[in-house]
Amino acid sequence: WMGVRFQLLPLGPYNDIMMHVRMLDVTAVLQQEALGIIGVNLLYGTFIYSNDYKAFVESLADNLGTTRIEVDMLTFSGPDFKDYDNRIISLQLVEQGLTNAVMFNPEGLILQPSEALYKKVILVERGSFRPLTNINIDMLNCAESQLIQEPQVIDEKIVILLEITIKNLLAEGFDLADFLARVDIISALGYNVLISNYPEYYKLSAYFRRYTQKMIGIALGINHLMAIFDDQYYNTLEGGILEACGRLFKDNVKLYVYPMHAKAFKHYRELLEAANGTKLIEDGEHGETDESTKGVLITADNVKLKPHIRHLYEYLKENGYIEAIQGFNPKNLDIFSRDILKLIREGAPGWEEAIPKKVADIIKEKKLFLKNGDGNH
Repeated sequence: WMGVRFQLLPLGPYNDIMMHVRMLDVTAVLQQEALGIIGVNLLYGTFIYSNDYKAFVESLADNLGTTRIEVDMLTFSGPDFKDYDNRIISLQLVEQGLTNAVMFNPEGLILQPSEALYKKVILVERGSFRPLTNINIDMLNCAESQLIQEPQVIDEKIVILLEITIKNLLAEGFDLADFLARVDIISALGYNVLISNYPEYYKLSAYFRRYTQKMIGIALGINHLMAIFDDQYYNTLEGGILEACGRLFKDNVKLYVYPMHAKAFKHYRELLEAANGTKLIEDGEHGETDESTKGVLITADNVKLKPHIRHLYEYLKENGYIEAIQGFNPKNLDIFSRDILKLIREGAPGWEEAIPKKVADIIKEKKLFLKNGDGNH
C-alpha cells in the first residue's frame, strides 16, 4: 500500500490519494527500485496532475512502464476531490495498462481484489449489461443454484461478479455516461462489478487463481460457449485450443451454460462467422432453418461445434467441466439486450417487462441509455 495526505493550499483541507501496488520484478533489488520510482511518480503527480486524473494515472508509469508494477487500486478522497468518481479513475488504470482488472462493490466503493477474492468461491457472468435484463439475472441465479450443490462448495462463501470487458466498453466508442449507467444498474441490484482486460476466459480464470484455489463457476450463454471453442482465437498459443482449454479448466473451473432458441443461435452464429470469415458449423445442423422447429432449444448437451472440436468438447462435458443450466425461465429466452436498448432509445413501449422492475425504475428516473443529447446517454 502507498499513499499521500496533502493540502493543495496553505492551511487548506486535507486530501488523500491511496493505491495498492503489485511488484512484478523477480528480484528484491529491482522491486525496491520500482517501488522508489513509483513513489516519486506518486508525489509528482499529486502536486502537478491532481486536477487531471488521466494525466495522473499515466504519470505513475513514468520511467517505469507497465511491465514492472501493477496498480490494481487507486482512490482519491477529500474536499478537493469531491467531484471525482473513483470508478472512472479505476477504469483509467485498466485503459492505460496499469492493471488488467478492477472491482467495485454495490456501494460503488473500489475493492482490493486480494482481499475481496481471497480463498473465496467465485461465480462470474460476463456481458455487456446494456441494460441488465431478466435473462442475465435468471442465468446467474440458475448457475448459483447449481454451483452451491457442488460438494466442494457446500458452506463456502460465494463472491458473485458481473464482468464487463474493456473491449466491450470500447467497442462502439467509449462513453462515460454509458459506463456509469451500466455500473449503477448492476450495483443497484446488489452485485459486484468487475471491469477486466481479459477477453479470453482462460486468462480470466488465471487472474482469479492469484487469490483463490476454491471453485470458479462461469455462467454464460451458448454464444459465449461457441466463442470459447472457436480455435481461431488461440492462434498465438503454441498449443492452440488444447492449451487454452488446459489453462481454463485445469484448476476446478466449471462452465454453466444457459440455453438459447435455435433461431437466436443462428443469428449469433452468423455474426461470429462474419467476423471470423469461416463457418462454425453447417447450416441447419440445429434445425434453425426449419419452420417446424422454431421452439428447438440449443443447450450444452446438444450444441454442435466444428467436427474437429466436438470430441474435445464431449470429453470436457463428460468429465464435469461443462454443465447445462437447469430450471431456467423459458419466457426469458426471447430477451436480447440489443433489442431492449433499441426500444429504450426509440421511446417505444414493451421494454419494461424484459428487465427487473428496479432497473426499469432507474432507467426511467435517470433517463439512461438514451441517444446522445437526450439524457445521460
